Amino acid sequence: MRIAVLLKDRCKPKNCTQEYIKFCPRVRAGDETVIMGENGKPVISEELCVGCGICIHKCPFEGRIQA
Repeated sequence: MRIAVLLKDRCKPKNCTQEYIKFCPRVRAGDETVIMGENGKPVISEELCVGCGICIHKCPFEGRIQA
């Protein structure tokens, strides 16, 4: 199984609506699979990510989250 990986050098949090967080099934279940880091960029938990790929497709900026 592959997990989601954020490409931090491509992430532009000021331009993002963070739609991918709203659709993550683990976040919706109450887990802290995706949290916002101190720098304003998301942090994806490798331990909690189930590799569903929803965040990859919901990220409004293609290629910033990959599996």
